[in-house]
Amino acid sequence: MTKRLRRLLVIAGAAVGVLLISGGWLAASILQSPAQREAAARPPAPKPIVAEVTEGDLERIVTVPIALVAEATQSFALPQPRDASLVVVTDQQSVPGATLKAGDVVTVLNGRPIFAMVGTFPFYRDLALGMEGPDVAQLQRSLAVAGYPIDDDGRFGRQTMRAVESLYEAADHKLVLPPPAPTANSPAKTVSGPETETPTSDVEVPESLRTPVVPMSELLVSPVLPARVASTPSVGTVVSTETALALEFGGLVARAEVGDSAASQLTSGMPAHITLPNGDTVTAEVSDVAPSTGNSDEGEKTSTGSTSVTLTLGGEIADDYRSQRHHASIVVAILARSALQVPASAVVAESGGRSHVLKREPDGSFRRVAVTEKAVLEGRSAIEPSQQGALKAGDVVRVG
Repeated sequence: MTKRLRRLLVIAGAAVGVLLISGGWLAASILQSPAQREAAARPPAPKPIVAEVTEGDLERIVTVPIALVAEATQSFALPQPRDASLVVVTDQQSVPGATLKAGDVVTVLNGRPIFAMVGTFPFYRDLALGMEGPDVAQLQRSLAVAGYPIDDDGRFGRQTMRAVESLYEAADHKLVLPPPAPTANSPAKTVSGPETETPTSDVEVPESLRTPVVPMSELLVSPVLPARVASTPSVGTVVSTETALALEFGGLVARAEVGDSAASQLTSGMPAHITLPNGDTVTAEVSDVAPSTGNSDEGEKTSTGSTSVTLTLGGEIADDYRSQRHHASIVVAILARSALQVPASAVVAESGGRSHVLKREPDGSFRRVAVTEKAVLEGRSAIEPSQQGALKAGDVVRVG
């Protein structure tokens, strides 16, 4: 038998085999009984829907949008030099976000520094050697806080003057000298006018003999320092009575504006948590719930119709998150503590007030477990098994 003939016989055999298999399949399909065809057409039996048993507090939550802000913000009018027809910001020493301490230069107006001082009242006069009073004592206390330890005896002596000079030198500025004045023994001339006679002098006190003064226009008083600079006028700003520096005090708090529905559920002391964009969670507590107020066109306090909610933070939050919007989840009620939880549809009610769930066994079957339903909230049930240990977190129960 030649090779060619053997090859033809192999190909023919394979073809016959294929025909026989196809024919058998076709015959089996044609010769199926009606019951077999009906069974083949039926969809597969649905698998039971299941859920995992969890454990924790069943809480009623109110979620509100919040902003992270300073605990308090205050605006300060910038003190302006006397007898200046135009006051301009010539240098910006403290930028928004910076920490302002006692003795720091807040800003520079007409080339002169404005120093941050801590105190309870604004300075009401220029201060110089030999003066006494509560304003001198306030200056001394501020200098001590700024790192120039001196006694706050209320007397402007040599020690206080040296501390002031050091303050100005550290800021690359010099103290102001008072305007020239006639010497006590200089001959005075009289200039006659239509109605008055004014004594003048050609002899002035030499600069080396004049005592420097601390102008009240170069001291800005804040009740608390250090503080965070919220806003400050930029270089080139023409200063008016409306020009102000804004400082922030205290740590960050969360604030929310809510409507009547949410406000009616909130009270001080409620726990909360804030989830940050990076996934971190910070605990918080409602510290204040009060009607929001604003200013009318006449400057009077008026209600805005909403409620302001303040939350005290239980952890640190980076300043980077200030400009972002967040949400706080406030726990307004705890219906069950440390309870096993399942979907409410997994609990089957029985007569007599009893209930059960169907727990999946290792072999895939389901076993009835008697439970007591303690609370239901938004599709979740807190349950307790009638037999201790019959159900635990991580078990799987049938739903529906």
